[in-house]
Amino acid sequence: MTEQLAPNRSNSVLKGIARALENMLFSSRWLMLPFYVGLVVSLAVLFLKFARMLWEFVLHAPGAKSTDTILDSCP
Repeated sequence: MTEQLAPNRSNSVLKGIARALENMLFSSRWLMLPFYVGLVVSLAVLFLKFARMLWEFVLHAPGAKSTDTILDSCP
């Protein structure tokens, strides 16, 4: 009888350790939150910069020559 109790107890200990490790790994995703927030903010800034440059290009494009439009697309 004691032989049957030992494997069950070791299995429960291993399951507890595995569950604790899984919980720790799952909870550690919050450590990446500052990086994700920084990436979102930097993408928003890049998008605004792109939209501003595109708007300036669209405003100046009708009066420009075709070579100026191709070569001088960045004001």
